[in-house]
Amino acid sequence: MGLSIKRVKQKVFAYRIKSPLWAIASSILLVAAILVVLIHYGVHEQVLQLLKWFEAQGAWAPLLFIL
Repeated sequence: MGLSIKRVKQKVFAYRIKSPLWAIASSILLVAAILVVLIHYGVHEQVLQLLKWFEAQGAWAPLLFIL
């Protein structure tokens, strides 16, 4: 009849996993963490150079970026 605490915790955890807001929040945190690491080690400068090179390619840039 009554739900045990373990069962309630499992249902709450399952709800959190299914919630799209948790997925969005975790994705934002993951991207932020990656950006922090890139900036800390200076890799972001190489990424910016790569993006400038893509921009210099003109109309071919979208195709090259996808490949």
